[in-house]
Amino acid sequence: MLRIAKVKTDGTVDGGQGLQSSITYYHGQAQRAQTYYAGAAQGYYAGQGEDDHDHLGHGECAEAATRIFGGAAALADLGLRSGSSPTTKEITALSLGAMPDGSRRLVSGGPRVAYHDATLSVPKSVSVEFAALRASGRETDAQQLLRVVEDAANLALATWAANHTTSMRWDGAAGIQRDEMADVAWLMDTHSAARPVKGQSAGDPSLHVHCRLFNLARRSDGSWTALRESNLYYASPTINQLFEAEVRRRLEATGYATRDTEHGDKRKWASFELTRVPEALREDMCTRQHLVEKLVAEEENRTGRKLS
Repeated sequence: MLRIAKVKTDGTVDGGQGLQSSITYYHGQAQRAQTYYAGAAQGYYAGQGEDDHDHLGHGECAEAATRIFGGAAALADLGLRSGSSPTTKEITALSLGAMPDGSRRLVSGGPRVAYHDATLSVPKSVSVEFAALRASGRETDAQQLLRVVEDAANLALATWAANHTTSMRWDGAAGIQRDEMADVAWLMDTHSAARPVKGQSAGDPSLHVHCRLFNLARRSDGSWTALRESNLYYASPTINQLFEAEVRRRLEATGYATRDTEHGDKRKWASFELTRVPEALREDMCTRQHLVEKLVAEEENRTGRKLS
């Protein structure tokens, strides 16, 4: 499913602690992954601590460096190549609404939303399959599955951006705001495990893609404005459906058999699972969810109130 969180700046020169913690977290996870896969680390979670931001080992397992994608015109104006890896300074500048090198502002400064962190997660059986491929040494197949998920995420976001208005412009003559199409850009970070909670030394298999959509939109006339966020949230079910449908189509094209299923509790949605992964095995790989439910129950008993 798709979850979206906002990361904000506080108007200071570097955007503030919240923004820098987010940027540092993703950068640190990517660096640890690259070091580990190069054989230079004893273990991915070596040196972990209780705070995800202060101890970067205690978090999700990244699979690659942060990369940027988006509309061709937007990336060209920013001087960035699709699939390239921006530096943390470039990410900070874009988050503040400026060119990657900080040479000029694209939108007004001050406190603002830096980016919307949209997380697209695959069905549990796909995560379990990826973990099994990696554990059995079938790295070529594991990388193929990663490409399926990443390509589907990019396609879903690109389709949304090409078919929904992503910016607004004031029409002084009419005295109204008009919707406009605009190019957007996002950072991609692929993780293969969930962030551990109390009681876990490592996260459950959870293949998901973080797409950090910058709060920037390039209009057809070359001007820049803020992203029209309401349309992003309104279209989130559609983006998720596009993502899951494309993952399923591509997996079936590589030979995987799938079956229809339904996900969610109060808000249900049609989805799929891989037929080769038994339901009992999927449940065994949901330790984090069971621990979260236990921790919630303990906190409700302690406070005497129902948690949202």
